[in-house]
Amino acid sequence: MKNKLSSVIEVSDNLRPCFIFDTNSCGERFTKKALFHMWVRTENMCSVERKGVKALVEFEDGTVNLKHISQIQFLDPQFKEYFWGKVDNE
Repeated sequence: MKNKLSSVIEVSDNLRPCFIFDTNSCGERFTKKALFHMWVRTENMCSVERKGVKALVEFEDGTVNLKHISQIQFLDPQFKEYFWGKVDNE
């Protein structure tokens, strides 16, 4: 009998390299390398945290976490793919 439950693992090259800016338990700021996977809508009724959007990121050790949008800086040159028109100070 064939198993009706199956898993599909999709590997994509749409990941974006980024830095995550965070603070440890001693209040010291640090930066970690990560891969951005996607934006995630968040809604937590049991805390003071509001609805919003967070970044789903994967760290070098394979752990995955949600980070606030203000903590992420993309490193790829994706903006160069768009035409912005003439800018006076170029």
